Parts: sequence; C-alpha cells; structure tokens
Amino acid sequence: MLRIKDKLLTINVYRKKMLEYIKTILLKVSFDKMLFEKELRKAFKVLAAEELQQLKQWCYDQFSGMYLLILNRVFTRSQAQ
Repeated sequence: MLRIKDKLLTINVYRKKMLEYIKTILLKVSFDKMLFEKELRKAFKVLAAEELQQLKQWCYDQFSGMYLLILNRVFTRSQAQ
C-alpha cells in the first residue's frame, strides 16, 4: 500500500505530465485560433491554480504575438470566476 508521501509524489508527477500534455496540444492546434481557445479553456478544468499560473506564463511567452487577445480574454475571465 502506498504511503501518503508516495501518493502525493504520484499526484505531482501526474499533474506535471498533464501540464506538459496541455502545452503539447496547444502547440499542435495553434494554427487555428478557435481550436486554440477551446483547448486553452479545457485546461482550466483539469489544472490546479499553481499549474494555471505556469501555463499562463508559458502561453504569453509562446503565443502573445499571435493570440494576445485570446490569452487576455481567457485568462481574465478565469480570474473573475
């Protein structure tokens, strides 16, 4: 049986993989602004607040030249909720 510390480590590994998976998806759909926004919104359903901050920084670094308005809209709405 896994101890609590082992369970937390397993959860952290899963979360890190999920964040990396979402980044991969966003890169792959970045050719289409509607698909990009849809996938970005889906990320809010599965990531924790700390991970969303990491995703936000990464998104602005990667996509602010292409999708600044979408990023502002999605991340502003998410903070309001």
